[in-house]
Amino acid sequence: MLKGFRYFIHRWVHWEYWPDWLVFVPIVPYYLYLSAKARSLFFFSSSNPTMEYGGMAGESKMDVYDLIPSEYLPKTILCKKDESLSKIKAFLIEEKINYPIFVKPDKGGKGMGVEIINKWEELEKYAQEMPLDIICQEKIDFPNEVGIFYIKYPDAEHGFISGMVGKKAVKVVGDGKSTLEELIINNPRFYFQKEYLFKKFNHLLENVIPRTEEVMLSTIGNHARGSEFVDLTTMVDEKLERQIDSISNKIPQFYFGRYDIKYNSLAELAEGKNFKIIELNGAGSAPTHIYDPNFGLFTAWKVLTRHWKYLYDISVMNQQRGIGFMSFRDGMKMIKINNEVIQQLVDYQRKSLTSE
Repeated sequence: MLKGFRYFIHRWVHWEYWPDWLVFVPIVPYYLYLSAKARSLFFFSSSNPTMEYGGMAGESKMDVYDLIPSEYLPKTILCKKDESLSKIKAFLIEEKINYPIFVKPDKGGKGMGVEIINKWEELEKYAQEMPLDIICQEKIDFPNEVGIFYIKYPDAEHGFISGMVGKKAVKVVGDGKSTLEELIINNPRFYFQKEYLFKKFNHLLENVIPRTEEVMLSTIGNHARGSEFVDLTTMVDEKLERQIDSISNKIPQFYFGRYDIKYNSLAELAEGKNFKIIELNGAGSAPTHIYDPNFGLFTAWKVLTRHWKYLYDISVMNQQRGIGFMSFRDGMKMIKINNEVIQQLVDYQRKSLTSE
């Protein structure tokens, strides 16, 4: 009881754990100001013309993958909800992809529905229970993951990196005395994920973890799954920026968004070696380096509003080039579709946590 109260206080003292609406509400007036200037609430739709809704919400991940040169991607397949599972099995055999693999819904975000699958029976169960089209992707074993926010004005020859975030592994280290359950609940970051983690590691919770032994709780580098984010923006150099610019110039009309990349070392990434793009997010991207625990809330608001200004400038420039903003009706349709997707994923996760 005392620990739960202490973590309740911890959550509200550390804004990185706040719900999104609470973080964003104080700066909504600035977005409304930009909307008034653009004469559209949905001005962002023209920011990345080749992404549905500019990549704000509800877009297909597979459609975005199709924009990226295949050499930068893991081997990936889309399986429609009404398609035979034999397609997935044939693809895995043909491409010689071995388990474990990553699976995720084709739409959605914040790591919802993303899982690691270790055998065919698990994949079959996932595909049957997931209410959306799914993506199967080979697991990339590079040890590091980074989020890189890229911005390019449509009339500029080169873009730039506005922020970079590293993602720490979600793991506990044994002390030779505590059980896995105790190690989880003694860390506030993992305590907030305890419902998911207790189900995942149900068979190991009572085990005492030997001293210095590491237990990897998740390899999914997502803040909502307990990953700690570290601001690496100061490590961006001209060589890395040129490399990301070169990649971005191969993606048709991509001007604003965040790469999630698995890589071996930053030096090799800057050389264009030993990395894979796990995801690319458009207008709906957040500059996630603000979720570094050392980032103050007022500084985070400053970064967020600066990125909204980038988004506004790019969108207006594209409008002037003949790429119109979507209508209010289409914008409301986007919100409706996205809300339906999120609700389906919430229902799926709730069912998954309560099922045997």
